[in-house]
Amino acid sequence: MKCILSFIFTLVSASALAEKSFVRTNPRDNAICYVNGKRLEIFIRGASDTTEPAENGTGEALFYKVGETPPDPLQAPGFDSYKFFAFKDSACSKTAGFLLEKDLFVVLLLKENTPHKEKLSIQPFELPGFKPQKMIETAYLIEQAYQKHNAVYFLTEVDNENSHLGKVKIKDLVYTYQDRDFPIWMSYSRSGFEILPGLSYTNLPWKRFFKNEREFLDISGWDPELKKFKNSVVYLGNHPAKNRKCILLVPKKIKITGKEKWRCQ
Repeated sequence: MKCILSFIFTLVSASALAEKSFVRTNPRDNAICYVNGKRLEIFIRGASDTTEPAENGTGEALFYKVGETPPDPLQAPGFDSYKFFAFKDSACSKTAGFLLEKDLFVVLLLKENTPHKEKLSIQPFELPGFKPQKMIETAYLIEQAYQKHNAVYFLTEVDNENSHLGKVKIKDLVYTYQDRDFPIWMSYSRSGFEILPGLSYTNLPWKRFFKNEREFLDISGWDPELKKFKNSVVYLGNHPAKNRKCILLVPKKIKITGKEKWRCQ
């Protein structure tokens, strides 16, 4: 009997603490998800009662609520701030939410990464009770996403923090060159993350510089064992007067001389 009473007291105390922590924070944004006829609400809340305009919808505290139950914290508030990944045609109203398997539902969030683009965070829930699992924090910048089979497919990129630009002479023509972010398509499933080289080629904005997928994989240094691109720094050259463009893929930023193996059209 004492064990039962102790268990009940623990549940009541935990519920009271959760409610207190929710009330002590301030609303930033919320999203409502419907999965298998059940309602899940995600709250983003912050410590201060006011925010700067650029921080609207961003907060350090995350809570969730299933049906009519009181809100519970998803994780203890820290220094990191999150916001929703604006998305249409998902199970959630304001962010991407996907039922990957009958017992796995994931919500996509964006983690603040000032002054750069936000990073992808994934909050998994085990069904049918929406039991939250540990949030998956990533270093991936996310641009687009969609569900396919039991996975989330998303577009990320290798971010070049410092822009590198200038002029270079390639085969007697002077080009203006600049480095660009390398776009990569990836997937996330219960098995983890995986780079998708074929989809990366299919959606490549500079696809015309390569004869086929095999040539792209060769030039980009795709390693099938390590499952990564070795040459993920992209330089683009432009000569508008001649309507000529060039591309160069290398492992890291280099001093451009014009002697590199540019591919031009």
